[in-house]
Amino acid sequence: MRKYLGILLFGLGILMTGCNPDPPPTPVDPGNSPSQAVGGCYVVNEGGFNYGNAMVGFWQKATGTYKTDLFRQANQRALGDVLQHMYIRGDTAMLVLNNSGRIELVDVEDFRSLGAIVGLVSPRYIQPLAGTKAYVTDLYSQGVTIVDLATRQRTGKIPLPGWTEELAYTQGKVYVTNRYADYLYVIDPAVDRVIDSLLIGYGGGAIEIDKTGQLWVFGAGDPLAGKSGGIYRVNPQNREVRSFIFPANADVFPRLAMNAAKDTLYYLQGGVYALPITANALPTQPLIPAQRRTFYGLAVNPANSHIFVTDAKDYLQRGDLWEYTPQGEPLQSIQVGIIPNDVIFY
Repeated sequence: MRKYLGILLFGLGILMTGCNPDPPPTPVDPGNSPSQAVGGCYVVNEGGFNYGNAMVGFWQKATGTYKTDLFRQANQRALGDVLQHMYIRGDTAMLVLNNSGRIELVDVEDFRSLGAIVGLVSPRYIQPLAGTKAYVTDLYSQGVTIVDLATRQRTGKIPLPGWTEELAYTQGKVYVTNRYADYLYVIDPAVDRVIDSLLIGYGGGAIEIDKTGQLWVFGAGDPLAGKSGGIYRVNPQNREVRSFIFPANADVFPRLAMNAAKDTLYYLQGGVYALPITANALPTQPLIPAQRRTFYGLAVNPANSHIFVTDAKDYLQRGDLWEYTPQGEPLQSIQVGIIPNDVIFY
């Protein structure tokens, strides 16, 4: 029997394929290079499962406009199916397309395609390393794939069980979460090998690094197996783990974000909660209540620590993006694409 999370995601896939989602919004001319806009951000929209309508948009806050489907405008073709992750390094944006099994690389200035890494099974997140090497996690491939960003080729694989998810690269090591395990895995990129595994809690997903170098992992748990979800603080120096266990079932889509000073962790648990890194217990009240919205994506602007939260609504129609102050006061919102899952600042 599949674990609780797998069952839920499978059911969600059936819902999306069995219902006709609203058609994607009509693309508009992106005009000038979006990355040159002042006070804006990219919005990562997954799109409906099996509908091939994933897209990246840009909220140009200075003018209050939302430029949709930058990739289609630049390349005259659809981006692909289920945009899971976007990573920017230098002048290149890497767009991880989960259900399409590929990573599209684009020029961040004009979003024109630079090529793609293909032949992946079900990629989730990418972490560039030194030189042109990068690691890619995967839902089904039982490991982490090694890719060369220059040649756009797969060059190897690091075996790991289950569903590998987010990555953090710090102090010369790569830390990998796993949605079907109780461990945080440690990889030495010098030899492309797992060198350690740290017992945390079941269902590790999102991971962040605070100002002291400690790692924070959101574990979804498994209610059917009696495994509680929680947040885990990991000291990579002495391997010490501090657990913050949720009093109720964890959010099935783990999301974490650090403020600009990296001394406060935000997480989704229905609403948005704020956890100082020096805290000894979880907060009892949300900083930003969900108020019947389906909060799905979470990010913090590194320039001013404003909190950005996406509302996926029913996962079929276009969602919303909300901006809040660090104190949780609402500033503004805008309609974006279907299933917005992240916000990227550049």
